[in-house]
Amino acid sequence: IEAEKKTKKGGFKTVDLKEFIKSFEIGQTSLSLTLAAGGSNNLNPKLLLDTFISKCETKLPPYTVTRTMLYNGKMECFK
Repeated sequence: IEAEKKTKKGGFKTVDLKEFIKSFEIGQTSLSLTLAAGGSNNLNPKLLLDTFISKCETKLPPYTVTRTMLYNGKMECFK
């Protein structure tokens, strides 16, 4: 799953989004994702969904993105 991701310097680079997806769960009306977030490994959920929409040539109903948990590098709940 390749996409153009904005760099910190304002440019763009092609990245493989699969590397940023730690886990996912698809429900009847929901999608739960665990995505990389940190120093150099950051993935905006909107970039993932926009890429999915463009690659699949489909439309999604209006959606919201809600962060429910934050984990450290060992995938332990960050407190």
